[in-house]
Amino acid sequence: MVFGPTNKEFYSSTRAFVLTAVELVIRNLKETPITSLATPNKRIPEEELFPKGRIVYPFTRTYAQKFGIHFHRLAGYSELLETLKTDPTISKHIDAQIGTASFRFSFTAWDFIGNLLEKQLSRLHEKLEFDSDTFEKSYRNLERFFYSDSIPTTSQAPLHNFDSEIENIDLGGGLSIRRLGSTEQEALFSEHSSQFPRYDIMRLRYVVEFHFETKKLFGPLDQGNLSADEGITESREKIGTLVTTLRLFKPGVTGTGMVRTCHETDIPLFGGITTGYPSYGEYVGKQYHLPASELEDFRRFWKEIDFTHCNDVALRRFNYSYGRVNPEDKLIDDMIALEALFLEGEKAGTSSKTVIAVGCSTLLGKNREERRRIRKTLMDAYELRNLIVHGSQYCRTKREMKRGTNIDVLSALVSEVENCLRESLKKLLT
Repeated sequence: MVFGPTNKEFYSSTRAFVLTAVELVIRNLKETPITSLATPNKRIPEEELFPKGRIVYPFTRTYAQKFGIHFHRLAGYSELLETLKTDPTISKHIDAQIGTASFRFSFTAWDFIGNLLEKQLSRLHEKLEFDSDTFEKSYRNLERFFYSDSIPTTSQAPLHNFDSEIENIDLGGGLSIRRLGSTEQEALFSEHSSQFPRYDIMRLRYVVEFHFETKKLFGPLDQGNLSADEGITESREKIGTLVTTLRLFKPGVTGTGMVRTCHETDIPLFGGITTGYPSYGEYVGKQYHLPASELEDFRRFWKEIDFTHCNDVALRRFNYSYGRVNPEDKLIDDMIALEALFLEGEKAGTSSKTVIAVGCSTLLGKNREERRRIRKTLMDAYELRNLIVHGSQYCRTKREMKRGTNIDVLSALVSEVENCLRESLKKLLT
């Protein structure tokens, strides 16, 4: 598909200027080895190189200092600026503050043109020639930025303790679970190497990813009325909802810590926003594995689940339990969640543990034996929960006579209670 520029005059004048600048640098490079650029003979003040420009690109600065090239003085640059100013859509981006609801930056003409030139100069170590494909791509991105009312944005959250044989799990609406590449893992390590060991970071294999559009805004930022971008808020909610859905779908400990949001634009200064915290070693326990054989079931579950009328306390405590290492804490969270689900409208004089046990067993039990087993599990769990919160002594292990080993009764009970809670929530949400 051939690219058709929106403003043909701006396209041709921009291409002509960048081509002239690149050819001038190439002529100088043929006379001076590229390795010698690290020690320029003279230094030109940045204000002389790029008037009004706040961004000084590494390659353009290096070439200008070495060869005394004042790119903005080259033939065609004045004409290019004039073309830029005559377009009402493009001109409102020049010497103006542009951004989103939470941040703004001021851009000059050179900020935009210099970025196109830097893309070319950064490739000269590969081949000494103007690269047409690189220009077409970078110019297309620039026009997309100028003529769009929004900025493409991506939020990513590393998914801990998760594995699958599927490279990309597309859930529609811009949301997916994607396997991290080796370079992305290395980038995470470089960013957080002082806080976490390499082993912890390299265990992160998947990321939750959400693509959306952020509204592009002009003018000074009202410091007295700062507001979060609606898209960023939505992305955090989407990612959180997906994690909760994974936990409800099947057992397995998984979760996210930080959410990194970046604007997918080629324009400099549009950086990223990080919320939350890395917490690489927080989610421990049985690894969450989603095989290909369960993918369609999960997609169906994702579409069917409805959190609109969910009990917030129950769901919040269910999620809290995934961040607990101590099974005692997990049990307390799970029992609070069950209380929130089944004690609403409790009749006076009825014991809480009986209401929970009978209500859950009636909801989940398929026959008399199943209902009896669920009742006993939850009544035992409620009594143990009371002992824990009141600081009473209890027996955590039980001796198995046949094998002569101790069984962790608490962990086994917590696992059963968690399953009861999970299945109850699923029944009420689908």
